[in-house]
Amino acid sequence: MNNYHNTLSRRDFMKGLGLTTAGLGSLTVASPVFHDLDELSAFKSFETEKRPWWVKERDYLDMTTEVDWDMKKRWPDANYDNFMAHLGPQEALKRIADMTTQRQQNILSDKAGHGLRDYVLGRTGWSTMLALMPLYWSSRELETFDLSPSIPELPVNGTLFLLNNENLNVPKWEGTLEENANMVRSIVRWAGGSTVGFGQIDEKTIKLIFENEASMTPGAPPQQIVFEDVEHPYQTDTKKVIPTKCKYVITTTIREDVDLVRYAPSEINGGTISKAYSQNSSTAVRVNTFLRGIGYNSVASGPAFMVPNVAWAVVTGLGELNRMKSSFTPENGPAIRNTLVFLTDLPLPVTNPIDAGMNRFCYDCGKCAEACPASAINSEREPSWDIVSASDQRGNPVHLNPSLFNNPGHKSWFTNHFACSNYWVESCSMGCGICVSRCVFSKLTPSSIHEVVKGAVATTPVFNSFFVKMDNLFGYNKFSAEDQTDFWDNPDKWQPLSNWKTNY
Repeated sequence: MNNYHNTLSRRDFMKGLGLTTAGLGSLTVASPVFHDLDELSAFKSFETEKRPWWVKERDYLDMTTEVDWDMKKRWPDANYDNFMAHLGPQEALKRIADMTTQRQQNILSDKAGHGLRDYVLGRTGWSTMLALMPLYWSSRELETFDLSPSIPELPVNGTLFLLNNENLNVPKWEGTLEENANMVRSIVRWAGGSTVGFGQIDEKTIKLIFENEASMTPGAPPQQIVFEDVEHPYQTDTKKVIPTKCKYVITTTIREDVDLVRYAPSEINGGTISKAYSQNSSTAVRVNTFLRGIGYNSVASGPAFMVPNVAWAVVTGLGELNRMKSSFTPENGPAIRNTLVFLTDLPLPVTNPIDAGMNRFCYDCGKCAEACPASAINSEREPSWDIVSASDQRGNPVHLNPSLFNNPGHKSWFTNHFACSNYWVESCSMGCGICVSRCVFSKLTPSSIHEVVKGAVATTPVFNSFFVKMDNLFGYNKFSAEDQTDFWDNPDKWQPLSNWKTNY
């Protein structure tokens, strides 16, 4: 016998009452369906991320990008290759050798944006990520740090510095969905994240977890990513195991310095990229440690592992998919290096996809495709279900295999990742980033005129082409070679104190 009084979707119930306003429409729960009206009446309103007024909330998994969940498969990330496999070892090594020679010449001639200090800046940005690489996935690895031998008088072992509810002999934290969500937003932002969203693992979103990852040990087989009915996450040489109970998802944007992307393509912009990747690792370790400390499990995607991070940004409403095949947010445009994703057993609500008119704007814009020196970005007006063609000759591949970098199942502007990566090699840069710097949405949030434009974009797409022309007319987001020395000679101009809002 059914114990529930009646089954009704949350969204249909709210529509039936005529209460689908922005405020009430933000109610979210861990499951997209209430089993009965008693559950609905007992549920306390949850206030989602405060967003600009023009951002509309959509239904669960109803993104502005169409997805065919039947076509979508878990991605074998261990097979990902955007360079070597499309050239063959001999040609690939030749191009890398040419890059090495050119880089040395750039350093010796002190080429603007490519001198010695510029090059070292990019490598400095990676330092934290490399140091934390063994630790970012799960805080369980932190148990390897035991200070007892060096400090015998400690009352407990080295976990004194990573105390949790177990060695404190107290119950784990337990709160309402709203309390948990607010707590997580606070700790994630403290730890280096920006906007925060929440999701869930179900029969569809499980496809947004990679099937495997390449092992960090050269020559070793891939690590399979599996869910098992275990108490804690663990990993071996052949697999990473996530507890089945870790069905709640936390997402957060890791921002880049929106001003410094204008130095692209240069090693200065490379420093911005590498620093943001390192921020992923720092934030992952901090959040995992906190969640473990209050009594819960969690695993993190780190710099770019475990999940297609852009997909989770779109699913949880942090942003929308853009022509560059990355996500952009109403607050920071595409100036985000990564969306950091956590799976946890801490109960959390769900935040729904959004529509800020940004994906639709890409239809009428195309600035990133025009600016791309490798022509790697799709310039067609309409998105497509088709991935890049194997006959595509951008970047002069020997034998292009797009299935190694394009995962079908959604309607988008698929990017030629090989052509993009090849230009990184040709330009001797840590990364390119020209597309991000040219995007109309790469503007400082506090600049009031841009907030007006964003509101118009979201509500009146007829002006989209006009805004693209105005963006070009004002010459936004482009630095000349002479501007490259500004990074070193005029630090106050483009590098305000960290976490301070600016209005340049």
